[in-house]
Amino acid sequence: MLNGGTTMRRLFLLLLISLAVSWGPSVNTAFGQSDSKTTTDGSRVLAPTDLRGQIKQWQNSIRDAGKLFKDGQVEQSAALIGAVQKGVLGAAKGSDKKKIRMLKPVYLKLARAHKLLASKGANLSPLQPLPDPAAIAVTNVSFVAQIAPMIVSKCGNCHVNQERGGFSAASFMALDQSAMIAYGLPEQSRIVEVIENGEMPKGNLKVTPEELRLLKAWVAEGANFDGKNPNASLASFGPRMPKPKKAPVVDLASMALTGKETISFAVDVAPILLDNCAECHIAGRQSRNLNMASLASLLQGGDSGAALTPGNSGTSEIVLRLKGEGRDVMPPNGKLDDDQIAKISKWIDEGARFEPVDVSYPLDVVARKGLANSMDHEQMTAVRDDASRKLWKLAYSDLEASETKTDNFLVFGTGSKARLANIGQQAESLASRTASVLKSQEGDPFIKGKASLFVVDKRYDFSEFGKMVEKRQFSRSISSSWNADGAEAYIVLLAPFSSEESSYELTLARDLAAVHVSGWNPTIPRWFADGMAYWTVAKMFKRNKALVNLDRSAASAVAQMKKPDDFISGKISADQAALVGYQFVSSLQSNSRSFKRLLKALREKEGFDQAFEQSYGISPKEFFGKAADNKKW
Repeated sequence: MLNGGTTMRRLFLLLLISLAVSWGPSVNTAFGQSDSKTTTDGSRVLAPTDLRGQIKQWQNSIRDAGKLFKDGQVEQSAALIGAVQKGVLGAAKGSDKKKIRMLKPVYLKLARAHKLLASKGANLSPLQPLPDPAAIAVTNVSFVAQIAPMIVSKCGNCHVNQERGGFSAASFMALDQSAMIAYGLPEQSRIVEVIENGEMPKGNLKVTPEELRLLKAWVAEGANFDGKNPNASLASFGPRMPKPKKAPVVDLASMALTGKETISFAVDVAPILLDNCAECHIAGRQSRNLNMASLASLLQGGDSGAALTPGNSGTSEIVLRLKGEGRDVMPPNGKLDDDQIAKISKWIDEGARFEPVDVSYPLDVVARKGLANSMDHEQMTAVRDDASRKLWKLAYSDLEASETKTDNFLVFGTGSKARLANIGQQAESLASRTASVLKSQEGDPFIKGKASLFVVDKRYDFSEFGKMVEKRQFSRSISSSWNADGAEAYIVLLAPFSSEESSYELTLARDLAAVHVSGWNPTIPRWFADGMAYWTVAKMFKRNKALVNLDRSAASAVAQMKKPDDFISGKISADQAALVGYQFVSSLQSNSRSFKRLLKALREKEGFDQAFEQSYGISPKEFFGKAADNKKW
């Protein structure tokens, strides 16, 4: 005789089973992400949302049935499997190839459970096989002959050649994995939605009503693939995409400054392009193959040909797109102010002129150089003061800062004004020693426009600065960071109230030296400024125990690089690159005459690459490789 607890448990299980028979797979709650499976030919198949949810429920029911079976509850287990059997075979009726393939994994689990229960005498209906996908008639709409050519011709530049907006149609496999298609449900498919609402395709391209009808029919039929290789490039199924128009060769000598210009590319135009065009034309893959990372790449044009016609803004593609004249307005998130468009137009009308040295430098370097050259010390200080307050608010919206000023620094931070003043004076003393080691010109400001010194006393606040301002996670091993980028020149320092000034003296001195060296010349790369900074503090603090392992740490950072110049191409962290930079600068010391010539040229505003090659006879990259070959690293 069963006790009361066992009786209640049996009744509860019977209730669940009766619900399972009545409601099918909904007896179990689906949880987790929607399911997807991979077919034997490698293509990833997705089912409509309701079928994916049902499959997940059936899988849960099979798992629950297994638990009941292990507990000796064979009848209850068979009831759950019977409900799953009814649901799976019901879903398979009239399904296309895609859905049959999606159902196959859960069907195989069902078949194993069915066989095991049948061997124990469970009362189950015979399990009918799934329809053979190969026996299902081929659909009327061909992906290879009809859909692929339409996608290539109307969407190829943005989604076959590129992955614009995170959507790739480079192959059927890529399209299949994009979540743009709800199989069997054209009205729920994103690819249909963006065409119907006019969001896609961009430019003057249009999908005809007949093409849209075919696309909907293809999706409704299950979005089947009728080719041999789902990984083949979509371009191989359609007409050849038109080759990008080549921009005419530009005579750079004819575009040199004359001194009569009213608009400066570096001061007026480059900042506008950086602020509004970088996302699509500098970072990652460049939209329509127009690369604005430098003047040289901008002048090469893109798929539409030349980006600009010097002397004629009215026919320049970049201006026509900014104005939206016969084209989609760029940037996509909204038209620029009329004043900004007018500046770009005026620059082009004046001949699109620039300093020849700027043509190969990154646009952000050109903009920094333009800002530095266009302002005196006092004007730059005012800009830095305003920029620093904005940075503090960005990092600490609800934290009021104390502040003070010294000859070379704008000091903001937590704690009393008197404490900040002490740290400011410490920075002044270190700045004086740094200038002495580097033999900086007497009478010149340590940093043109001053540098901001952000002082915080909690690790949490220091980390917040990294997240909000520098968009990176500060390592627990560091307690300071610096940046010198046009309007911004700052050091953020973690200085707990309980710590002695000497505990962060070396860290502060290193970053002061880095900002100072960076201020010599906007073309100086960060790794060189960091390397010079480490070299400087090694000279200043020869007996400091904290520097005992500096050479060993630098050698370890070098050893971790796969290629000698990984640190110059950003393939290692900034902190590791700084150590490699120190090792590199140290190796430059072996030729003191060339090293002095290099520093002199940099102070005289010669471009870094040119100054290096003139001083050492080879490029920095060649020097890296040569040093590695000679095992001087």
